[in-house]
Amino acid sequence: MLEVTMEQRKRVPGRLRRYLAGCVVAMHLWCAVSAQLRYSISEEVNVGTMVGNIAKDLGLDKTTLKERKYRIVSSDADPIFHANPNDGILYVSRKIDREEVCSQSSACVLNVKTVLENPLEVHYVRVEVLDINDHSPTFQDNEITLEISESVFPGARFQLKAARDPDSGHFSVQHYKLNQNEHFRLEVKDKGDDGKIPVLIVQKPLDRETAGRHSLVLTALDGGKPPKTGSMNIRIDILDVNDNVPVFFSDAYSVSLRENVPLGTTVVQVNATDLDEGTNGEVIYSLGKSMNQHTLKLFDINSITGEITVKGLIDYEERDKYEIEIEASDKGFAPLTTEKSVTIKIIDVNDNAPEIEVTSFSSSIPEDSRPGTTVALISVNDLDSGLNGKVICSMSEDIPFTLSPTIQDTIYSLITQSLLDREKQSHYDLTIFAKDAGHPRLSSEKTISVVVSDVNDNSPEFVLSPYNFYLTEANEPGTSVFSVKAFDHDDNENALLSYQIVRDGSENNKLTSFLNINSETGDIVALKSFDFETLKTFQFQVVASDSGSPSLSSNVTVNVFILDQNDNAPVILYPVSSNGSAEGVEEIPRNVNVGHLVTKVRAYDADIGYNGWLLFSLQEVTDHSLFGLDRYTGQIRTLRSFTETDEAEHKLVILVKDNGNVSLSATATVIVKLVEPKEAFAASDVKSAAKDDEDNNVTFYLMITLGSVSVLFIISIIVLSAMQCSKSTDYTSKYLPETNYDGTLCHSIQYRSGDKRYMLVGPRMSIGSTIVPGSHANTLVLPDRRTSEEVMFSSVFCLFVLGRIMNTVIAEEIRMEQRGYKQRQEQGYLIGFVLGVLLWSVASAQLRYSVFEEVKEGTVVGNIAKDLGIDKSILKDRKYRIVSGDVDPLFNVNQNDGILHVNRKIDKEEVCAHNSRCVMNVKTVLENPLEVHYVEVEILDINDHSPVFSDKDIILEISESALPGARFQLKPAQDPDSGDITVKGVIDYEDKDEYEIEIQASDKGFAPLRTEKSVIVKIIDMNDNAPEIEVTSFSSSIPEDSRPGTTVALISVNDLDSGLNGKTVSVVVSDVNDNNPEFLLSPYTFYVTEGNDAGSLMFSVKATDRDENENARISYQIVREGSEDHKLNSYLNINSEIGDIVALKSFDFETLKTFQFQVVASDSGSPSLSSNVTVNVFILDQNDNAPVILYPVSSNGSAEGVEEIPRNVNAGHLVTKVRAYDADIGYNGWLLFSLQEVTDHSLFGLDRYTGQIRTLRSFTETDEAEHKLVILVKDNGNVSLSATATVIVKLVEPKEAFAASDVKSAAKDDEDNNVTFYLMITLGSVSVLFIISIIVLIAMQCSKSTDYTSKYLPETNYDGTLCHSIQYRSGDKRYMLVGPRMSIGSTIVPGSHANTLVLPDRRRASQENDGVLYVSRKIDREEVCGQSTSCLINLKTVLENPLEIHYVGVEVMDINDHSPSFQDKEIMMEISESASPGVRIPLPPARDPDVGSFAVQQYKVSANDHFRLEVKDKGQDGEIIVKGIIDFEERDKYEIEIQASDKGSAPLSTQKSVNIKIVDVNDNAPEIEVTSFSRLITEDSRPGTTVALISVNDLDSGLNGKVLCSISEDFPFALTPSSRDKMFSLVTNSPLDKEKQSQYVITVRAKDAGEPSLSSEKLINVVVSDVNDNSPEFLLSPYNFYIAEGNNPGSPVFSVKAFDQDDNENARISYHIIRNGINDSKLTSFLNVNSETGEIVALQCFDFETLKTFQFQVVASDSGSPSLSSNVTVNVFILDQNDNAPVILYPVSSNGSAEGVEEIPRNVNAGHLVTKVRAYDADIGYNGWLLFSLQEVTDHSLFGLDRYTGQIRTLRSFTETDEAEHKLVILVKDNGNVSLSATATVIVKLVEPKEAFAASDVKSAAKDDEDNNVTFYLMITLGSVSVLFIISIIVLIAMQCSKSTDYTSKYLPETNYDGTLCHSIQYRSGDKRYMLVGPRMSIGSTIVPGSHANTLVLPDRRRTCEEVS
Repeated sequence: MLEVTMEQRKRVPGRLRRYLAGCVVAMHLWCAVSAQLRYSISEEVNVGTMVGNIAKDLGLDKTTLKERKYRIVSSDADPIFHANPNDGILYVSRKIDREEVCSQSSACVLNVKTVLENPLEVHYVRVEVLDINDHSPTFQDNEITLEISESVFPGARFQLKAARDPDSGHFSVQHYKLNQNEHFRLEVKDKGDDGKIPVLIVQKPLDRETAGRHSLVLTALDGGKPPKTGSMNIRIDILDVNDNVPVFFSDAYSVSLRENVPLGTTVVQVNATDLDEGTNGEVIYSLGKSMNQHTLKLFDINSITGEITVKGLIDYEERDKYEIEIEASDKGFAPLTTEKSVTIKIIDVNDNAPEIEVTSFSSSIPEDSRPGTTVALISVNDLDSGLNGKVICSMSEDIPFTLSPTIQDTIYSLITQSLLDREKQSHYDLTIFAKDAGHPRLSSEKTISVVVSDVNDNSPEFVLSPYNFYLTEANEPGTSVFSVKAFDHDDNENALLSYQIVRDGSENNKLTSFLNINSETGDIVALKSFDFETLKTFQFQVVASDSGSPSLSSNVTVNVFILDQNDNAPVILYPVSSNGSAEGVEEIPRNVNVGHLVTKVRAYDADIGYNGWLLFSLQEVTDHSLFGLDRYTGQIRTLRSFTETDEAEHKLVILVKDNGNVSLSATATVIVKLVEPKEAFAASDVKSAAKDDEDNNVTFYLMITLGSVSVLFIISIIVLSAMQCSKSTDYTSKYLPETNYDGTLCHSIQYRSGDKRYMLVGPRMSIGSTIVPGSHANTLVLPDRRTSEEVMFSSVFCLFVLGRIMNTVIAEEIRMEQRGYKQRQEQGYLIGFVLGVLLWSVASAQLRYSVFEEVKEGTVVGNIAKDLGIDKSILKDRKYRIVSGDVDPLFNVNQNDGILHVNRKIDKEEVCAHNSRCVMNVKTVLENPLEVHYVEVEILDINDHSPVFSDKDIILEISESALPGARFQLKPAQDPDSGDITVKGVIDYEDKDEYEIEIQASDKGFAPLRTEKSVIVKIIDMNDNAPEIEVTSFSSSIPEDSRPGTTVALISVNDLDSGLNGKTVSVVVSDVNDNNPEFLLSPYTFYVTEGNDAGSLMFSVKATDRDENENARISYQIVREGSEDHKLNSYLNINSEIGDIVALKSFDFETLKTFQFQVVASDSGSPSLSSNVTVNVFILDQNDNAPVILYPVSSNGSAEGVEEIPRNVNAGHLVTKVRAYDADIGYNGWLLFSLQEVTDHSLFGLDRYTGQIRTLRSFTETDEAEHKLVILVKDNGNVSLSATATVIVKLVEPKEAFAASDVKSAAKDDEDNNVTFYLMITLGSVSVLFIISIIVLIAMQCSKSTDYTSKYLPETNYDGTLCHSIQYRSGDKRYMLVGPRMSIGSTIVPGSHANTLVLPDRRRASQENDGVLYVSRKIDREEVCGQSTSCLINLKTVLENPLEIHYVGVEVMDINDHSPSFQDKEIMMEISESASPGVRIPLPPARDPDVGSFAVQQYKVSANDHFRLEVKDKGQDGEIIVKGIIDFEERDKYEIEIQASDKGSAPLSTQKSVNIKIVDVNDNAPEIEVTSFSRLITEDSRPGTTVALISVNDLDSGLNGKVLCSISEDFPFALTPSSRDKMFSLVTNSPLDKEKQSQYVITVRAKDAGEPSLSSEKLINVVVSDVNDNSPEFLLSPYNFYIAEGNNPGSPVFSVKAFDQDDNENARISYHIIRNGINDSKLTSFLNVNSETGEIVALQCFDFETLKTFQFQVVASDSGSPSLSSNVTVNVFILDQNDNAPVILYPVSSNGSAEGVEEIPRNVNAGHLVTKVRAYDADIGYNGWLLFSLQEVTDHSLFGLDRYTGQIRTLRSFTETDEAEHKLVILVKDNGNVSLSATATVIVKLVEPKEAFAASDVKSAAKDDEDNNVTFYLMITLGSVSVLFIISIIVLIAMQCSKSTDYTSKYLPETNYDGTLCHSIQYRSGDKRYMLVGPRMSIGSTIVPGSHANTLVLPDRRRTCEEVS
C-alpha cells in the first residue's frame, strides 16, 4: 500500500495571502530535504520478501542510488528490513513476529529511515506489520478440579479462569463454548480490556449417585477463519450426602435349593448397593424381624457379604418353599434401610424309595378267566414330588398279567392281560417293580405268587396231523401195522384219552371195516393183506376224546400209502412167436455195415420205480464180436462187418432183469440169419421206397429242426425283450400294504373313556379323527354324538367290547411283527389304559365328607353304605374295610352298618401342617366282586390356638427425615389355626348370605397411619329351616259341578333355605308298562373265532327297559323259524335272564363265514311289550388248515416227485415249481417256501414266494447224478402250520432227457396253467368278498344314528322350574304364559288350558292411615345387600278379617363410603411382541363395595405411546389395548400407572403399577452376509479350499435368535463353523470336476430355532475353471465298420469321432493312424485319416474273397499342455457282394464240362433217386444260396428236381413206350440281387434190370454209404450249429467281460461283474443302465424296484451325456 502526502498550493483570498505565502515557503524548504512513504506487510513472511519500491515511489533515479550511498539507517544490530542500492527496493531481512515486535499493541507500525547523500535526502518509510492468526487461545491450566455438593441448588455460579491469546483484535479470544451436558451451562462476562470471563452455572439438581463426577471441556475460540481454539478440562467432583437407601441388585430373588444339602451350604448371595459414599454407602445385611422361628433356625445371613447359608436340615417333604425377608441398611448418621424377599424353592431330591402295598389279593385264579380279571390291587407311594415322586410300576413283559392304572395315579390293578393257559404255565411268581423317575432312580419290588387252576379247555391233540403211514403190500393180517398218539394238556381226568375209528358207512370209508384200533393205546391192526397193484392209498379218521366234563375230542386223518414190492417179473413184448414164447427170427444181409440195427427187444414190468426199471443183457450169444446189446433200450446192433467165415445163423439169448432188491427176470431168444444181398433183393425192392422215404424224411426233419431252432431262438430273444420292456416298474405286492394308503378303516373297535370315544385301529387312520397323543397312531378320538341314555350303559358295553379289543390288538400285534413293527410294549400300555378306565367306570365311586378337628373318638363322619347304595347286610361277608398304610388310622368303618367313624382325635395342624385346606383320602374296599370306593374327608379348622409373637418387645429406630409412606415390616404373630378372622356370633344364611368385613391396620404413631382391606365372606346355606305352609283364600266347601281347574285354596309354601334345601315339593309318578325294552345296540355285530368251544359263552346281548319293577324285568329268546336261513339257530342257546348266548357247536370259517339271527327281549308287564334285534355273527379265520401240496404229488398220493434235467443246463434253469394251497385266508393262507433239506446248497435255489426251484450254477462232472430236495411249505399263522414236499432231481444226459421232456410237456403245461388259473380265481374272489364285506360293514356302521333322543325319555337336567315364560299384566293381576308344567304357588286361570298362571301382586299399596314405615336400626347397604346393584328389602304386611296380604319393597340407597381397591398387590402382564394394535389384555378390575356412581366408574392410564385403556360395563371390566407397535428388540418391559376412581361428590381413587413384560416372538428372519467371496475356483482345488466367508445374524433372542446354517447336500461344498459365533466358511468337501458341472448356484439357508421357524436364503454363484485333466474319449470302443467289397479307392469309407470334456485348447482334438510296420498293420498303408475330422479314406479296393476283416488303431490327441491322448481299435469287416457265379461240382465230364450220364433200371418205382446235382458258389449268405430248376427236359412227367437239394427223382414208373434216353438241363442259380447262374446236363439212360445188376452190386454199398453219410452229415451240422452258437455266446460274453471299465457304449457289460451271471443283456433308459439277469445279482448294483429281482441298475461311468447322443 503506497500513500504519498504532498502539499499543493491554492489560491486564497487577499487578506490571507501573506500568511499563506509564509507557509508555502516553509513547506518548500521541508520538501527539499525529506519525504515519507507508508507500506504494510503481513507478519511471518519469508526473508527477501519485497516491501515496496522506494526509489520509484519517491521519483528517484535508480542509477544514482549507488553513487549517493542509498541505505537504511537503524540502530538494531539485526535490522528487519534492508534496501537494495541498485534498484531502491525495500526487502525483508529476517522473519517478522508481530507479537515479538509489538507485544500487545493493537497496531504495529515500524518506522524505517532511508538516507541519500550528495545531496543529503532523508526519507521516512512507515511499514505496518499486519497481524495473522498464528496463535491459539491457551488456558493457564490444562485441567482444573471443582468440588460441588450434591445438595447445591440450581443457579449456583462458579467463575472460571479466562483463556489468553497473543494475537490481537479480531484474532484474540472472542467467545467460549462448553461441551453438551444437562447439569451445567456457561455464561460469559465481557470485562472490556480484561477480556471475556467464563462463568459455570448449575442448571439441574446434582445427584452424586447418578453421576459422582462430571467432566467438562471448556473451549475458547478466537475470531480467525477458521478460528483457532484452546480447551481446558474441568473435573467436577460431587460431594456426597446420605440421601439414598440401599438397593438390591435384583428386583426379586428366587433361587432353588436341593433338599438335604450340607449345613453351611450357600443358598444365594444377595447384594445391595448404596449409591452414597463412605459410611453412607456401606451396607450391612440382616434377616427380617417378621420371620418365624422355624425359618430362622434353618437359614442365616452374613452381615457383611450378604451370603445366605443353611444352618438347619432342609426337607422338601416338610416344606417346598421358603420366603425370607432380608434387610439391608447403610451406616449413615441416620441409617436408611430397605427390605427384600428371597424366595427359596426347595428342589426335591430323590431320597424316598417307592412303597408297594398289595391289597385284595386272589392267590388262585382259573385259567378260563377273561382278560381284565382283577387279581390284586397294588398301591404305590413315593413321598418325593415331581419326577422323583412319579412312580412307574411295571412287571415282566413275558407274562399274561399287567398293571392297569386306576383313577388315582398311585393305585394299580393287577389284571390278566391275555388268556391264561395252565398247560403252558400253572404258577406265576409275579414281581412288581416300582421305580421312580428321579435321578438316581430308586426302586422297590414285591413278589406275588399266583396259581392257575385247571379247566377242561384243551381238546386232545394228535402228535401229527395228518398221519401218513407207508405199508408194504402183502402185509400179514392181524398184526399191528401202525399206531396214532394224542395228548391232552389238561390234568387228571381232563387228560385221560380214548381212541376210536370213525365209521360212517360211506363208500370212502368201507376199508375201515378191515381196521381195528386199541382204544387205550391207539395201535391200529390190519385185518387183511393189501396189494399195491390193486390199492395204492386210502384214508380214514381216528377220534381221540378226553374224560373231562363236558368231554372234548379231536380227530385226525390217517393217510395210508401201500408200498410196492418187487412181486412182478418182466414180460417180453417183442419178440413173441406165434405160440406165445419169447422167440423171434431176424434176417439181415451179410454186407451190412458196423452199427446196423438188427432188432429191438421190448419188455414191460407191472412194478414201479426201481422194481419196474428194466436192464437188458446178453445171456448167450454165438459170437460176442458180432453183436452188441444196448443195456437200457434193448437195441441189438452189429459190432463189425460180416466175413465169409462167419456162420449164417446166430442165436442170441437176452436176459431182461428188473432192479428190485430181489431181482426178477425173463429171457428172450433172437435167431439172426445172414442172407446174401441177391436173396435180400426182393425184400429190398419191397422196402426200398419206404427206406428212401424214411431217409428223406429224416433229412427233411433235420433241416426243419435246424431252421426251427434258429427261428425259435430269435423269436424267444425278441419276446423276452418285449416282455421285459413292458413290465411295470411300479407295482405293489398283494401281500404288502400301501404305506401312503389314506382310505378308511376296514375293522375298528370303539370304546369310551370319560367324555371321549376312542377307536382301536390298525396302522391306517380313519380320516377326520384325532390321534390320541402317545397312542402310537393306533387310537383315534372320535366326536361324541351319544345322548345321555347312551352314557348310562357305556361302561357295560365297554366291558363286553374288552374281549374284542384284546383279540384285535393281539392279532394286529402279530401282523405288525411280521411286517417289521414292534409295538408290543405300546399296545400293552394302551390295553392297560383301557382296562383301567373300564375298571374305574364300573367299580369305583367317590364321596366327600367334612368333620371338625378335635372331635371325639367315634364321631360319625358319614354313612358310606347308604350314600353309595350298598346293602348293609353284605358288608361283613364282602370284608368291607378301609385300606390304609398308617398303623393308627384316623378313621374306621363299621362292617355292620357301613358308617365311617373317627378313630382317634384329629389335630388339623398336626395332620396337614401349614396347608390351608386339609383333605384326607380314605380308600374303602369290598371283595367278591372287587369294588374300590374313594372317600374324601375334609378336616375343618377350629380356633384352638392363640396367636403368639416370637418377641415380646421390639424396638424400631426411624429417622425423622423418613418421608410419609415409608414402610417398616413387623414380625407377624403365629397362629397354628388357619385364617385370621374367627366367628364370634351365630351365622344365619337366611339372615344374610354374604358379609363384607373391612379390616383396618394402623400404627400407633403420633399421627397414626392406616390402611384398609375388604374381606368378603360368603355364607353357605345349610338345611336348617323346615318348610312353612300358609293356606290363604280357602274355600272349605266346593260344589260338585265345579269344573276342572277351579281353585279351592291358595297355598303358600316357603322355605327360608336356598337351592335344594329350599325345594319343598316332591311328586312321585307311578309306573305303567309303556316302554318297550331297548337294546343297547341295533344291530349287534359279533366276531367269533372259528374252532370255538361248544357250550361256551360266545357273546351276550343287553336290553334296558325304562319302566320299573315287573315292567322292567326282561327275558330273552332267540327267534327260531323253519326257514333255511335260520337253521343255524338250533345250534345257539340264550340265557333268558342275562342274555348270554352259547354256541352248541364249533364253527368252521371255511364252511361258514357269517350268519344272522334275531333275539327278542320281552318285559314282564301286562300286557307284555317286546322288541327284537338283529345279531350279525362273523366267523374269524384261525390257522387250522395246514398247507396242501398240489405239486409234486406221486402216484401213491405222497408229496414226492422226480424231475429229470439235462446235465448241461445253465444257471437259472427252472427245475420245477412246487405248488401248494392253504384253505385259510389272509396271513393264515399266505404260504412261504424254504429249503429244509438239500444235498448241495450251491446247486439249487428256491424262490421264497413262488416255490420255483432253479439251478444256481452249471453242473460239473463231479456233481452227483441225483439230488434230494425237501421243501418246507409254511403258512404265516400265529402258530404256523407246514407241509413238506420232496423233489428228486436227476441229472441225465441231454439225449436221455429228450424223451421224458416230450412226454411230460403237455401235461405239465396244462397243470401249471390250471393251477395258476384257479389260484388267480381264488385270490380274486377272496379279495372281492373281503372288500364287499368291508364296504357293507362301513355302510352299516355309518348308517347308525349317533345323536338321538328317545321321545319317551324326560329331560334329565330339568330342575322343575319353567324354562320359558312370558309375563304380562291385565288390570290388577299379573299373568304368565308357561308350558305344560305349573309354577308352584300360582293360580290356574279357568279356561286357559292350564298354560296361564295368576301371580300374586307384590306391588306397594297406598296406606292412608298411620301405617308409616320407620327405620328401626342403622342400615349398611353393603352389609344388607352385598354387591347387588339394587338393594330391595321385601316386607310382607297382613290385615285380618278379612285376610289381606300386602307386599312392601324398600330400596336402600347407596352413599360413597368406600374407595376403590385392586385385589392384587402387583399386576404383572405378559404380551407377545407380535400383538398388533387393537389387541386387548384384560385388566384385573378394582373393587368398590359401593354401587352405582359410587362404584368404580373410570380408569386412567399414565401417558405412554404403546398402550391405552378402555373400560366397559361402568368401570367394572377394564382392558389395556395395544395402540402402537411393540418390538421386543426395542424394549422388553413397560411399566404404566393405572388409576381407578369412583364418581362420588368427593371422588375416591387408588393407583396401581402395571408391569407389562414383552415376550419375544420369532419375527426377525436371519440375515446372511457373504464376505471374501472367490467366485472362480479351479477344478483341481483340494477338498477344504475356502470359497467364501458367510456371516449370519438374527435380531431375536433365545432360541428365536439361534441360527442354523446349511446348504444342499448334493453339492461338493460344505459349511464349516468358524471360531467366531455365527460365522461359517464355505469350503469344498470333495474334488470338483468342471466337466460334470462347471457352475454351482449354491443356496445358503439360514434357519432359526424359533417357532414357527423363520429362514432366509442367499444364492452364491461359484464357477469352476478348467484344467486339462480329461483325455479324449471316442464315442465307441472298439469301432466296427462294414465295407462292401469293390469299394471306390480314395473315397471316405467311414469316420471316427472323439470328444474331450475339457474346454478351449484342452478340447481341440487331432487324429492319426498308428503305423508300426508289423504284418497286422501293413494294411494301414492303404488308409488315411483326416487329422481334424477323423474321416478315414481307403486307398485301395477290397475283395471279400481275399480279405474278410482287418484291424488298426486311431489315436486322438488334444491340444492341452501337456497333451493327453487315447486310442481306439477299428475293426473293419468286408461285406460280400454277388460277384461269383455258381460252379457245377457234379456231374462233370472228363473234358471238364458239366455233363454226365446216369443209367437206371427200367423197373424202378416212382420216387427213385436218379442222381444229385451238386454245385458251389464262392459267395456267402443269399449270394451263395443256390436254387436248382429244370431248364430243359424231354418228358416233364417222368422226372422231378428238388429245388433246394438238386436231387433228381422219378415221378412215375417207366412204361414200355418211354424212350430209353432222356436229356435233362439243370439251371443252378444263386440268390444275389443280380442273380448269377450255371447249367448242367444229365443224360438218363433206361436199362433192363439184369443189365443194371452188376452196376447195382457195384454201387449198392456206395449208395447206402452215401445216403447214410448225408444223414450223418446233417446231424453233424445240426450239432455243430448248436455248439457253435453256444460257443459264440460264450465268446461274446468273454469279450464283453474282458473290455475296459471305461466305456461309452450302452451295450457294454458291467466291469465289476462278479462272474456269477452266465448271460446278461444291458440296456439304457434315461440316465440309468440296466442289466437283465438271472436269479443272481451283480455285486455292487442296485435292484430296480418292481423288476422282480432280474434287473440291476449299474453305476453310470459315462463322462458326459453327449457320449450317448
